[in-house]
Amino acid sequence: MKRAGLGLSARFLVAVGLLSVIGCGRNTADDSTASSVEPPTVLTLDGDTERQISRITLETPSFDAPVSMSMGGIPSSVEAGGTAIVAVRMQVAPTWHIYPVGERTGPSIPTKLEFELPAGFQWTAEWQIPPTESFVDEYGSHDVYTGELLFWRPILVADSVSPGQFPLTCNVTSQTCTSQSCLPPTTIELSSTIEVVK
Repeated sequence: MKRAGLGLSARFLVAVGLLSVIGCGRNTADDSTASSVEPPTVLTLDGDTERQISRITLETPSFDAPVSMSMGGIPSSVEAGGTAIVAVRMQVAPTWHIYPVGERTGPSIPTKLEFELPAGFQWTAEWQIPPTESFVDEYGSHDVYTGELLFWRPILVADSVSPGQFPLTCNVTSQTCTSQSCLPPTTIELSSTIEVVK
């Protein structure tokens, strides 16, 4: 295979983990790109939050754009002092895959999420990442992402944050491949907003 150089009143269970998920997320107080030796704490979404996430719209992927992605804040409005989550949804076209978040191993480019939170917002746990599947090619066995994917992370809005609309921006870098070839790595900027209310 030749390789070229590619969506709260929720109540989720937060067992806060301070371990860094590789290469995911940053803000003015958190610029974590270091590797973690152990896996992060696994958090759980409740049914209402999952339903809200499912309403983050995704375009159907195509041959020219084999990965579609979208992002949203859940819920779309939150009180100062409250919590929400940032959710990134992806859909990988059939026969295509992308590589997991993590350190680069070999010629493939790992998926990376770079996120900057507005002032007064802070992460309360690490990114929650989807499970991988095993893919075997001439280079050996690899972990990959396929199908529908969800990346999410909880945030806390400080009591001092004034009401208003706040931007959410995430740059997602990934490389899409089939069993025969790979497209060049691509970085897509995702944007959304979250409203802080009284």
